[in-house]
Amino acid sequence: MEKIKCKICNKEFQNIIGLRAHIWQTHKIPIKEYYDSYMRVENEGICNVCGIETTFGGLSFGYRQTHSKCNGKDPDQIKKRVETYHLNHPKKIEIYNFKCQICNKPLKNSRSLSMHLKYNHPNINITTKDYYDTFIKKEGENICKLEGCDNLTSYQSFENGYLKHCCNSHAQKNPEIRKKLEDTKEEKYGDRNFTNRNKAKQTLKEKYGDEFYNNRPKCSESLINRSDEQKEDWKSKVRIKWNDKNEEELEDINSKRKITLKEKYGDENYQAKASFKAIKLKYGVDNSSQIPGHTKKVKETWNNKTDEEMFERSEKTRKTMMNRYGVEHIMYIEEIKQKVLQKVRQTLIRLGKWLGDDQIPLFQVYQRKVSHFTNKSIKKKFTSEDLSKTGRSGVVGALQIDHIFSVKEGFLNNILPQIIGHENNLRLIPWYENDKKKSKCDITLDQLFELTNDLLNLEDEAKGKG
Repeated sequence: MEKIKCKICNKEFQNIIGLRAHIWQTHKIPIKEYYDSYMRVENEGICNVCGIETTFGGLSFGYRQTHSKCNGKDPDQIKKRVETYHLNHPKKIEIYNFKCQICNKPLKNSRSLSMHLKYNHPNINITTKDYYDTFIKKEGENICKLEGCDNLTSYQSFENGYLKHCCNSHAQKNPEIRKKLEDTKEEKYGDRNFTNRNKAKQTLKEKYGDEFYNNRPKCSESLINRSDEQKEDWKSKVRIKWNDKNEEELEDINSKRKITLKEKYGDENYQAKASFKAIKLKYGVDNSSQIPGHTKKVKETWNNKTDEEMFERSEKTRKTMMNRYGVEHIMYIEEIKQKVLQKVRQTLIRLGKWLGDDQIPLFQVYQRKVSHFTNKSIKKKFTSEDLSKTGRSGVVGALQIDHIFSVKEGFLNNILPQIIGHENNLRLIPWYENDKKKSKCDITLDQLFELTNDLLNLEDEAKGKG
């Protein structure tokens, strides 16, 4: 007995039953589809009497030659009946929108093409995405259409190809999409900037039991499980994104944030207060400077910055202040200055790092005397070339005159102003080192007296009077 071959893979079978089971189990296609593709002959399946398509009888029989109702009937009557039927039921025209680029076979839709690739070209082992990339994709189609973004977009399907944008955020920044959204909102709600916050809250309340639900636990878990490399990559992308924003965009973001906080918590500064509250709950301190090791880490970060980095940061801050407040430094605004100074003084007095109001007049007198002797010593110790290198804080390469044993400690230890302003107690250091040093001393009191030995008798005399 002659064996039967599978038309797809050429595997041989003893009978038609084995072939049928093989087609369904291995190739996973309907028996009728297999017969139509590989076994059906021209004009098969058309009734010899009425010309209407007949039913499929299986692999062994194929399509029936005539309908059971047409057997033994008058052909003329059947023909007339068929004509009437076709007039009342016009045949649907099948539209083939797809064509396989490998074998040129016409196909009805993307699903047909997908099935065709799977079962008719199994040796090629090509996915629908690979097929689209090879034969259909246009140049640059899978790149985000937002200007300045080169991120790749995701593949959708044969009909739609690739998404136009890499994320929803970029899609909403597209002028065409934004205009379409705004036009829809204006048409539907009469407001181009409409946001249905009440409906959103209601949905969150019904779905999660909290109208302010934001899935933070899941996001936090995702961030915790990231590797150090992934975290650094994410931080880098965030920095680049924020650095690319102009002043107008930043102002808009800040304004929206305040409105949201005002609506949600009744206070536009809630976020700052919330951060202090979180620090208090987590570490048991009032602010981050009291966290063990935090201050050291901050100092190390600033110590590792170069003069160019410090200057760049200073310039950026200056420009931001000018654009936002019309001054180079926020402390030039008298109202803010007084508010900050009052708060800082109260904190420093409480910590014992600042002189109280009752001591300020005496300290100011002391400072004036030290300044007098310092100016005299400067003329003796430093040349015009040395002094030409001095400058304000923030200027690259600028130096500043520093009292090695500080003026404040000299006042507290009852040291004569002449000694603090002595030329041996003066030096030129970079502005940022002077800024970090503040009122600290880099030498002891005994070392100060060694450097100013010629004035030691004056010091002894002063202590005798004290």
